[in-house]
Amino acid sequence: MTEITIKPLEWRFWDLKHEYGRGSWDANTPWETYSIHDVSEKYPTDNRYYCPKVSDQFETLELAQEAAQRDHESRVRSAINLEAHKAEIAAKDAELVRLQTGIKRLSDEEELCAETTGDDPFSMVYLAAKLSDREADIERLERALEKAREYAAELSRSVQGLLDTLVGDEFADDIPAVIAARAALNGGSDAP
Repeated sequence: MTEITIKPLEWRFWDLKHEYGRGSWDANTPWETYSIHDVSEKYPTDNRYYCPKVSDQFETLELAQEAAQRDHESRVRSAINLEAHKAEIAAKDAELVRLQTGIKRLSDEEELCAETTGDDPFSMVYLAAKLSDREADIERLERALEKAREYAAELSRSVQGLLDTLVGDEFADDIPAVIAARAALNGGSDAP
């Protein structure tokens, strides 16, 4: 697979009071927002910067931003691999249909079977074994795809919760960006 370059997170500073003290840096992605908070006011003996998305504290802002970037890149690559699984499942499905059709034709028509296999009964056994292997591959890939879908749904719920937390329920319906983000999370419906 070709190595891809993932755009670096772009950080914006907010000089606002928050639950940990004062001062935060945010980086928005299409799916979520990464935040780093200066916690030195509330926790003067701890590491100064806290990044909730990676659940860790860091001595420097740069270390916190690097950890957030690694987490972001990991999530993007995971989503890209989901697409690869879909393509692999489609290819295996096509091969399965071709093998099933071939086996049916061979078992239904003795004459065709004799022409195709040269009267070799092991050719049919080989095709049946190949079909069984492909069915097992498809089952495995479908389980992986289902896990990826569950992760995507969990990520969507997390983003929805983050929107509710960051904006607050009383203002959420008045901010066009929040309304649009909720609609995207709900599959195009603007209902919460």
